[in-house]
Amino acid sequence: MASPAPAIRRYYNQLLDSSRWDDFKVRPGDVVVATAYKAGTTWTQNIALHLIFQDLKVRHIGGVSPWLDNAFREHAEHLAILEPQADRRVIKSHMYFDGLPIWPQARYIHVGRDPRDVFMSLWNFYANFGDEMFEAFARTAAGPLPRPPADISTFFDLWISRGAIEGETDGYPFWSCMRQTQTWWPERHRDNVLFLHYADMKADLRGQIARIARYLEIEVADEMLDRITELCDFSSMKRDAEALEGHDSGLKGGATVFYNKGTNGRWRDVLTPGQLARYEEVASNVLEPAAKRWLEQGGPTDGAA
Repeated sequence: MASPAPAIRRYYNQLLDSSRWDDFKVRPGDVVVATAYKAGTTWTQNIALHLIFQDLKVRHIGGVSPWLDNAFREHAEHLAILEPQADRRVIKSHMYFDGLPIWPQARYIHVGRDPRDVFMSLWNFYANFGDEMFEAFARTAAGPLPRPPADISTFFDLWISRGAIEGETDGYPFWSCMRQTQTWWPERHRDNVLFLHYADMKADLRGQIARIARYLEIEVADEMLDRITELCDFSSMKRDAEALEGHDSGLKGGATVFYNKGTNGRWRDVLTPGQLARYEEVASNVLEPAAKRWLEQGGPTDGAA
């Protein structure tokens, strides 16, 4: 079995722990869905699982495809979910490229989304964390995660101007979704890396599911592709939220809060001209121009299939 390209950097805070990959035993065909927060992670996991199993079963995603580099949950429990699986496995990650071991026999999917849309979705998520979530964060070596501020405008000013990972200047108190994609961007030419974009999935879900199937070398009949597309659109996943997320979502209001609106562009009615100018400044510093255009617009990259 080929050795992985080693991780270059360690990442750790209340949410991320790259060392969780150290004792993971890869298998040929493993699929690592590696995204920033609120960029379509669960969506992509669900699609990949349906393609692998070729069925329409609604699964508890975390019970099959755990977030392995999660710093605030029991690591042994995640390994115990993955080890007995006989089929191809789908593993959730929120890790930077240089924080992951890159095995040639595994397949990696990176999903991008306009950072301003990511922010809007993150606010809904963060503002609905329940007490048990903050208690779990407090048990990490990084200490408590700050509670959210009272309003979205204050949160944006913090999120765009502070870092939570050493060397970063944005993303507080999580991490920089922009720098995370920037670490993946030069690797988009790799045979075992697929770039997807949230806006493209919204615009042509069936086409993007077919693209994932080709990348994973899975043959899927047209009728099954149609059914998977129907089951994985936003309205269906919001309807099935309790089953997909489980009853212990950790969110005030339950699992349906996790699937908030699934829309893009809401930031236009929320962020001020000054805040948008600050975003432009930070994004231009963190992202190379082609990566910034792709995150904001979607479409093919020069290395995407």
